[in-house]
Amino acid sequence: MTAEGQSYGGYAGHEVNSKDDEGTYVHVLRDGSEAPDVEGFGDQEDAAEFVADYVDDGEIVLDDNQAIYLFELSHSTEGSGADFQDAVVLVSLETESSAITVDENGEGESVILCPAEA
Repeated sequence: MTAEGQSYGGYAGHEVNSKDDEGTYVHVLRDGSEAPDVEGFGDQEDAAEFVADYVDDGEIVLDDNQAIYLFELSHSTEGSGADFQDAVVLVSLETESSAITVDENGEGESVILCPAEA
C-alpha cells in the first residue's frame, strides 16, 4: 500500500510504501500491539485518537485478518513533526470462505456469489 503526501509550506510531497518503509515511515499495528503513544504535531490529534475504537487496556484489539497502518508522510521521522497519523488505514482481508460461495441457479448450474450471501 502506498500513501503520498501533498506539497505544503515549501516541502515536496513524500511517497511512503508500507512494505519498503515499514518500521521507519510506516508502523503496522496488529492484535496485541501496544497502542501508539505519539503526540500529534501542533494542534493535530495524537495517533492514539485515530485508533481509540480498537484499543482495550493499552493494546490494539483486532481480528486475525486485520491490521492498522500508521503513515508518516513528512520527510523525516525525527522530532515532533513525526506523529504517524498523516494517514491511518484499517485493512480487513476477507477469507476465501467469507468472500465466495457456490450456489446452484434454477438450471442446476453452479454460480459463484461474491461477496458471500448468507
